[in-house]
Parts: sequence; C-alpha cells; structure tokens
Amino acid sequence: MNTCCVLFHPVGLIEMGQIVGSNFSRLPENARSRHRFYATPEEAEALVREELVESLESAFVGYVVRVMVDPDTIGSLGERPLTLDNAALAILNANLDGPLRVQSATYGSAYHGYIPEAFRLAGQEVGEQFLTLWALTEAGDDEGLADEIGANHRAIYLNYPYWVGKGFAQQGLDEVDQEVLLANIEHFWADAFPDIILYRDVTLL
Repeated sequence: MNTCCVLFHPVGLIEMGQIVGSNFSRLPENARSRHRFYATPEEAEALVREELVESLESAFVGYVVRVMVDPDTIGSLGERPLTLDNAALAILNANLDGPLRVQSATYGSAYHGYIPEAFRLAGQEVGEQFLTLWALTEAGDDEGLADEIGANHRAIYLNYPYWVGKGFAQQGLDEVDQEVLLANIEHFWADAFPDIILYRDVTLL
C-alpha cells in the first residue's frame, strides 16, 4: 500500500460510540446520509464548534476522528474536503490504513454524557459517573473500579476527556483527588485495553 492519506472526520456521541464498539476499525455507515471529511483537524474542529456541540442529535459533543486511508481510494472518491454517501463510506472503510484515532473532543455546555445501562454507572449522567468511580477509589476498591471500566468501557472512553477538563470542586472533589482518579482510570484502562489510549485533548464550552 502506498503512503497513507490522513483525513479528519467530525462525529457526534452516537457515532463515536459505534466507532468504539467496532474497536476503532470502521466508521458507522448508516449514522447519517452524508459524511464529511477534511484535510486538516482545524477544519473539522470548526464544524464541531459550529454545529455538533449545539445539536441535540450529536448529544452536544463533537469528536474529530483521524482517518488513515489508501490515497488511491481517496483519489477515486473526489476532491477534499470530501462529502460521502453511505456507499462511498463503505469503500473508504474497506481501505482504511490502520485503526481510527480521536484527534480532539469538544463538549458543549448541555452535554450530559454517554449513559450506560448496566452495573454501577447505569442511568447516571457524566458527572455522577465520575463521583461513583471516585467512591470506588476512595474505598480502595481497585477490583470494583477495574470491573466497572471493563464493563462500561464505552462510557469511560467517551466521557473521559470531559472528566479531564471539568472541575468537581462543588461536588467536594479537589484537583488532587481528581487527578488521582484520572490516573487510576488510565492505569486500569491500560491493563484492559492496552492498544487504545485515553486522550486528554479536550475543550469544554
């Protein structure tokens, strides 16, 4: 395969969750009728700020996904920035050159989080989830924390940047304790998912 071509694709919460569910191996082909790809992360992040973080459909968050693909495939699909239908996206998925990676995450003020349906985090919004995980850390329940991360890895991955950027002082959690919990999450995440890195490049609006 030739040197890969890098594109940047803005997605909302549901699409990002589907990407996590695919183990970062493909973009969801039926999430919408048109899919936009940009040559630079700045272009993709501009769309995130202009549209996704204000949209209920995107759950008030936008992620920029780094996509590496065979350049011959891109040449056959058209000029950048690309707008692809689902059939063209299927072609792109078949020619990915490596796993998808998150470039950045931007959360709007109305973001409530990816809300799991099982285990301790079930039904909890993003801030409540962090406090539940802190309770496990404070109690020294490393096994419970590791189990929760494994069981609800999609919520952990999607909400983690928000926890990095958000302060929890009003909930009684100072910056030192916050960093202790973030470090613990990273530790147990690395044990469970060594090939997937939790990212800290976050903007809260």
